Amino acid sequence: MKLNLKLPLGVYISLFVLFLLIILIWMEVNAKIDQNIIEYLFAIFIMATLLGINLIKDGTFELYKNILNAIWNLETAFVFIYAVNYFIEHKSKSQNESPFYEWSHAHPLLFSLLIAALTVVCVSRAGFSLAEIFKNAITRKNSIETVPPQKIENQIDESIKDNQG
Repeated sequence: MKLNLKLPLGVYISLFVLFLLIILIWMEVNAKIDQNIIEYLFAIFIMATLLGINLIKDGTFELYKNILNAIWNLETAFVFIYAVNYFIEHKSKSQNESPFYEWSHAHPLLFSLLIAALTVVCVSRAGFSLAEIFKNAITRKNSIETVPPQKIENQIDESIKDNQG
């Protein structure tokens, strides 16, 4: 898959406005680690948007979007079930700390990896959504660029002959 950046103007404007917003947020954050996280999330978003655009051009966007949505739905279902379970247990036992809280402190690396995976999927979905907003413009622009000039000239000549005859 080649990276072809001939994109609709709306994509460039959207990314530029988002970039300005990210810069404003980045300047307000004092901690270097938080600034790094903002930079990484923005980079993931840009890469996901460009990947989505290339997948749209290749015609395989729907498949990958559905895979990403399935992963997101599984993560959301897990979090919802855990929240309901925690609410029921907390109401009945009046515990101060949940078993998940204890587990996350006992396994900080695995917990951090899970949070990172959730974050990457969430930001990637946002990038895919931005690409999908411009799906019609991208496919229209892509189909115009792939028609060879000779074929366009032949179509014009045929159209002129049909109108004269």
